[in-house]
Amino acid sequence: TVIHFALPEPAEADLVLYDISGRMVRSLLNAAMNAGLYHARWDGRNAEGRPLHSGVYFYRLRAVGKISGKSFQATRKLVLAK
Repeated sequence: TVIHFALPEPAEADLVLYDISGRMVRSLLNAAMNAGLYHARWDGRNAEGRPLHSGVYFYRLRAVGKISGKSFQATRKLVLAK
């Protein structure tokens, strides 16, 4: 699975996956990033490297701009199908 996102300015960003119960499954990103278009790949595994079951998951992107100080957060649903 590939998650696409854009940052309009340099920012501290994190991208985290959750299961349907709201438990954190895996952190895909936690870094200082420049403005631009990005993609993050998820291989369907949890933080320990174990394959997860097919089902509904959520990802949350949070970013805080280094210039403006504005924060952004978005949560989206994805389906893992094997």
